[in-house]
Amino acid sequence: MASPLAPLPPNFAPTVASLHRVAERLVAPARKPDNEISLRATPGGFGTPAFELDGTTRQVRIEGAELVHAPRAVDPAAARALAEWYAFGERSLDRLVALAAPASYGGRVASTGPR
Repeated sequence: MASPLAPLPPNFAPTVASLHRVAERLVAPARKPDNEISLRATPGGFGTPAFELDGTTRQVRIEGAELVHAPRAVDPAAARALAEWYAFGERSLDRLVALAAPASYGGRVASTGPR
């Protein structure tokens, strides 16, 4: 069974009010132009769901008492290069299968993803 919650500290109500203003004025608007307030629990606090901005996946959140604006550690050029390598590998495997598989299989016996 989960342990009960600790008693609330004396400054709980003003802290909630302050964090509410931060959420309303800083955290939630970071996701716009989606024009919605959507917050969720995050480790150590709350924040937006992940969202795309200028080709980068981001999340704005409060962790403890800190405002964190965290782009995900994904470089768009590196992600494109990885996608190109996956495509190259799939084409190479398709060629090998086509050379090795009987014609009745149409040269394809497996797929690595949607076409």
